[in-house]
Amino acid sequence: MISPIIFWNIRGVGTSYRRLRKIIKQFSPNIIALAEPFLLEDRIPSFLGRFSCNCFVTNEVHGGKIWLMWNSLVSIQWVAGSNQFITVKVEENGHTFLLSIIYAKCNRNDRRELWADLENMGTARIPWVLCGDFNIIKDESERRGFGALYFGSLPVGYSNGGELIQVWS
Repeated sequence: MISPIIFWNIRGVGTSYRRLRKIIKQFSPNIIALAEPFLLEDRIPSFLGRFSCNCFVTNEVHGGKIWLMWNSLVSIQWVAGSNQFITVKVEENGHTFLLSIIYAKCNRNDRRELWADLENMGTARIPWVLCGDFNIIKDESERRGFGALYFGSLPVGYSNGGELIQVWS
């Protein structure tokens, strides 16, 4: 069995620290991913122990908007990354899978680069979990607020073919 994985577009660790601790206590994840922590990478070690983690990677080289932290119950190996994602190979309880943490850009053209990068990795022969903030909507029912709608950022095969499944948000 694989433990829960927590992803949160936290928009500032400092302002949401108590809520995050409560979620971690409730779900006991081995892997925690945060987008928009609004802190520099050198601050991560002070959070690791508080989040029951002892290892981390970030996309600091590309802007540092994604943090991935984990504890010693999982083995994680870096695969790829950019300013919009981190992909790692995870081994936990005899299971091996790829995990991509996504924090997609708001700009449609930038998101196309993200999908191209992910499609280039899509030849893996092991399960692949993608989670994160894709900054898009699949259809009108997901819309909040006003403004122009752009459905063209998610490749058609993904949105209509059932390859992407929303588990929980």
